[in-house]
Amino acid sequence: MAFSQFPSPSLAYSVCTSSTRPPSPTEGMAIYETDTDRYLVYDGSNWNLPKSIAGPYVCTSSTRPSLGLFEGMMIYETDTDIVGYYNGSQWRRVNPNKRAFHKEPTGSRTTTSSSPVDWPTTEPCTGSFTKYASGSRLIVNVTASGFTSNVISFDYYIRIASTDYIIVNAFSNQISEHQMMSATREITGISAGVLTCTVRAAISGGITLTADNNDTISFTIEEVD
Repeated sequence: MAFSQFPSPSLAYSVCTSSTRPPSPTEGMAIYETDTDRYLVYDGSNWNLPKSIAGPYVCTSSTRPSLGLFEGMMIYETDTDIVGYYNGSQWRRVNPNKRAFHKEPTGSRTTTSSSPVDWPTTEPCTGSFTKYASGSRLIVNVTASGFTSNVISFDYYIRIASTDYIIVNAFSNQISEHQMMSATREITGISAGVLTCTVRAAISGGITLTADNNDTISFTIEEVD
């Protein structure tokens, strides 16, 4: 049981479950639910988390408190390692929310697609990112090396959830072997939640883009207000 979820030591409480709460509570009554590991206080109308919780309330990104919210309320999410606070209308994070992903292909991996596809196609650089607030922005940076020749058009994309966002129209002529590309894109309008993110590439003209074990694909995602 997490110490940060204990209420004030002077608060007397009844033990129950979320389905066996007292049927006729009175204002100020306190309970501890064994199935949810929560302390709640009845305010005369609803069961709420006590404002006397010492430290952040421990939860996950999918089990944030939804009742008894108050401005300044703190939480710690065990799955994202984020400390957050409630500003009166939505949850905001205290510490930075940033993750990095890296891939080194083992052997030759190619694509000739004119539509965005995972790149490398058989060993894509992919990862999961938890976006904290719906109104925030994502700053995505993609760095990759590849080699091919006589490329007519070569584009890098980042697929976030089910949408492709172009990062850069990288080249319109020949790419020398192991040439590096790095580009940054700001993305808005994505709802909070767990996002699957994958580097993708597209080529026109039927020219092969190849990555091998001498090349790397990386990207970082940072959530900013």
